[in-house]
Amino acid sequence: MKLNMMLSKSMLLTALTVFSLVAVSTYSVESEAAKKKPKKSQQAANKKTKKAPAKKAPAKKTAAKKPATKKAASCGENVAVTTMYYVPHIKDFCPGTKVCAAFKDAVANPKYGAGTGTLHNGQVYRYTGKTETLSPGCYTAEGAWGDCLVPFISVAADPRYYRAGDYIRMPGLKGKEITMPDGRVVEHPGFLIVQDTGGAIKGENRFDFFTGAFGQYNKSNAFGSHGFKDPSIVDKRSCTDSKKFAKVDKNTSEYRDAEEDLARFMNDIRGPSRALAANDASQSVGGTK
Repeated sequence: MKLNMMLSKSMLLTALTVFSLVAVSTYSVESEAAKKKPKKSQQAANKKTKKAPAKKAPAKKTAAKKPATKKAASCGENVAVTTMYYVPHIKDFCPGTKVCAAFKDAVANPKYGAGTGTLHNGQVYRYTGKTETLSPGCYTAEGAWGDCLVPFISVAADPRYYRAGDYIRMPGLKGKEITMPDGRVVEHPGFLIVQDTGGAIKGENRFDFFTGAFGQYNKSNAFGSHGFKDPSIVDKRSCTDSKKFAKVDKNTSEYRDAEEDLARFMNDIRGPSRALAANDASQSVGGTK
């Protein structure tokens, strides 16, 4: 029995020794592994504290510089900024009386400005493709208010400042010799009549002069490039004193003078059919530079 107890104690001691050795060995291995590999919670913490590489700021785009736009000429309150427009005649573009492509293009061309062309039978051809009959006695074109336009007298103006039939006094024109489209020569009365409007005609001192069938480069066009130079109506950059103007107030003696002078002018230009239009091709063509 003592032997058994001694064996039992010996076995117990052996077992404890083996357990201790295993425990020490296990602790040593785990400790070394722990030093080499952090725990998951520590890995997550390390990931959070790890700085992400700094992102480069996107390069700023330099806006392309817009080309400088030229401002419209401004001649001051009492000096007019002027241009001209006219009505082409079918005979200058087509071989016969039938409307041809060249005539259609001319009517629609903004350099003419009226959007109307004159036909052989006294009718007009509109840029819309329609043929219209003018009012009796009118052989040129009709303005925005239906008035028959008179070469070198009718002007298009801004309706915000002018009404149909307003008189404009421009002393620089008075007494100037004007060759009408039918060939007769008259003196300008120095007064103008507002009878039309235009999309590009903006401002109190902006006027577009109607020159009948005379184009800008026609040598007979007094307001054109070959006309009298002072003033040169076709040049809106010209701001000479001869372009000074004033709106004529109604119920004044000056308004009655304007009526009388314009009435005399109209009597002088009245004549046979198409007196206000071109008499022949040499008169109606636009001319050359």
